[in-house]
Amino acid sequence: MPRRKTTNTLEHLSPGKRAQVLSEMLKRHPGLRGEANTIAENLIDDVSVEASPRRSPI
Repeated sequence: MPRRKTTNTLEHLSPGKRAQVLSEMLKRHPGLRGEANTIAENLIDDVSVEASPRRSPI
């Protein structure tokens, strides 16, 4: 019996393999680099906001 294809193969990859997929996709489609950078910047901003200590109201 043939193996059934999953709908989202990326979910089954390790973070390192996902990075390899992104790298290869950007090699094949260099026009996506700007969008990828914007997404990365947004993720970094989200992490920075989450890591920042909250000030208590005065």
